[in-house]
Amino acid sequence: KLGAQWNFSDSGQIYGFWSKGYRSGGFNFRNAKPFFIPPGPTREEENNTYEVGLKTDFADGRVRLNVAAFYNEITDMQRELNIGDPDVIVLQATLNAGDVTIQGAELDVVALLTDTFSINASVGVQDGEYDSIDPFVLQLEAILEAAGQPSTVIGPDLPRLAPSNYSVGFSWDIPAGSMGLFNVAGSYSYREGRYIWLPPGFAPGIPATGLNLTVALGGDMQAENYGIFWNNDFYLGDSWVLSAGIRYTDESKKAQIITAPPGSPCRDVVTFNCTFDNLQGDWDNITPKLGAQWNFSDSGQIYGFWSKGYRSGGFNFRNAKPFFIPPGPTREEENNTYEVGLKTDFADGRVRLNVAAFYNEITDMQRELNIGDPDVIVLQATLNAGDVTIQGAELDLVALLTDNFSINASVGVQDGEYDRIDPFVLQLEAILEAAGQPSTVIGPDLPRLAPSNYSLGFSWDIPAGSMGIFNVAGNYSYREGHPYNDANTEIFDDQERIDASINWFSPGDSWSVSLYGKNLSDEANWGNLTSIAGLWTAGPMQKGRFLGMEVNWRY
Repeated sequence: KLGAQWNFSDSGQIYGFWSKGYRSGGFNFRNAKPFFIPPGPTREEENNTYEVGLKTDFADGRVRLNVAAFYNEITDMQRELNIGDPDVIVLQATLNAGDVTIQGAELDVVALLTDTFSINASVGVQDGEYDSIDPFVLQLEAILEAAGQPSTVIGPDLPRLAPSNYSVGFSWDIPAGSMGLFNVAGSYSYREGRYIWLPPGFAPGIPATGLNLTVALGGDMQAENYGIFWNNDFYLGDSWVLSAGIRYTDESKKAQIITAPPGSPCRDVVTFNCTFDNLQGDWDNITPKLGAQWNFSDSGQIYGFWSKGYRSGGFNFRNAKPFFIPPGPTREEENNTYEVGLKTDFADGRVRLNVAAFYNEITDMQRELNIGDPDVIVLQATLNAGDVTIQGAELDLVALLTDNFSINASVGVQDGEYDRIDPFVLQLEAILEAAGQPSTVIGPDLPRLAPSNYSLGFSWDIPAGSMGIFNVAGNYSYREGHPYNDANTEIFDDQERIDASINWFSPGDSWSVSLYGKNLSDEANWGNLTSIAGLWTAGPMQKGRFLGMEVNWRY
């Protein structure tokens, strides 16, 4: 890396640098078709980055301007492919796609127009293209074409690289004397890109050769939001603190989302010459908060509060079956939260105890469904599922039993249930049943809410004189099994985890060495469990047993 910086004033600089980096080669562990794509190793990827920029404050520090331009040359770029395949649903593999150039520029400005009113704006433009395509990509496309499958592996444009983005906002502080401070804020943002490509369908009735499904989905959305709030604490003597706050929010969203009649989805994923639904939603609400805190000693307090919050409505951009689930807007979700708790230190500060209990009432809860579907593999949509109550309690304890030995423990219990199911959910279940598909949309239990969890750990420092300090630590945690999805058809098993470490710290803490193990019992943990077309369940596994060593030098 080489760089230069010219500080042309106390508040301004122009800089430039060049750097070279590498991404090492690797292997294809999801090697479902090694006769199509070899398991590796891939060649390393080389990246040459050039950047120049300006950072400056002017107008007596009331305006800050940052400008940057960059240029990247990438050789043997590694790309992880996701190709629809009739045999394995999605063929995933990493390969060297070719040589790429990426260039762009960014500008950010913040201006304090008055002592209480400021504006901010940013704009960015990017462009990326392939300078050459690796010969193996062309061979793979020929193989896929000969197999009667979609043969485009690398398109002309780089994925997940928006050609442009910009935003503008403001902040206005309104001093209100003893009442505190009012603030008004608003923002508008835009980002290009509006489709999701779905992999091939696979279900009874589809030919043995499979069915390659390409559907244009998604759309654009414009959002505006404005808010004004007030919050303050009131001290009553030395022991009591009362807090109160209120906020008014106004939101407006407009969306244009691809739609299509049953059996005739839009398949133009190049120009998106599709039919769009023009949708709009407006929400405004008042959200209060009230709380009290009693400091019964210098190291202990009891508190309680109530607050109301809202999640605004939205739209279903992955609207694969608009005749099943409308694109929106969904109704806003209302949440009333009540919490009481205790925080205290005792035994001369050697024990810390935190206890809390909470109760949530949620009206028109929004849920994002993942339903196995033979036509679109996974039908995803957000809807108002119903009214929910969630309650629970938590306890955390840390105790220094001796000057060198401490323990920590925690326990939590939670319970959540539906008080009311939205009528549309029942209608949707009837539609799915009539179509011969699994019809349960909302099960009795809330997903990803473990009924109980607890942990227990220790840390033991062992002084070693001139050699420094040794430390031995361990932790055991447990999380009770619970549903992953809203239909309660995919269940996470009970999860246990054991972590441990042996550590050494040199005198003065300049050196440290740690030998550690995570998930020592090698428990199987899953990131998610998703029904694929209603035929089987798939999900990414998290790391199993992990052993390592870490050496640090502080200077």
